[in-house]
Formats: sequence, C-alpha cells, structure tokens
Amino acid sequence: MTFDGKGNVVNTFTRSVNGAISRGSVTGLYTVNSDCTSPLSQSNGTHYDRVVAPDGSRFNVIETDTGTIISGTAMRLGHE
Repeated sequence: MTFDGKGNVVNTFTRSVNGAISRGSVTGLYTVNSDCTSPLSQSNGTHYDRVVAPDGSRFNVIETDTGTIISGTAMRLGHE
C-alpha cells in the first residue's frame, strides 16, 4: 500500500482465495485521526479500520465488511 499523506492510497496486492491466486490494484481514501485511528475505504467497496503507530512505522488493520475476515499488521518498508 502506498499512502500519499493527503488521504489517497493505492493498494497493489496478491491474494489467495480458496487457493486461487490473483493480483490487482485498487485506490482508496483514508484519514488519520488524532488518536491514531484511521478508517480506510477502497474503490472496490471494501472498508477497514486501522490503528497507526504514533511514528507511522506500522498499522494494525481489520476489514469491517460483513462476510469477510481479513486482519493483519503492516509495517513501513521505506518512504520518499
């Protein structure tokens, strides 16, 4: 995921659903609140709640859409 610091994100991914591998990319919008919570919605209709570390080095995420179970932790690999 690439966050531009202005509320836009590009999520380029590889996923496995029941063993079927696919790749893709979606755009989205996000905010980061003063308490480090950070809702994210993507152009494919998916929604996430995140909590960002105060230094921005990582975040925990959970999808909030009914019928989907996705959660995890992401860490920053670098920045410009």
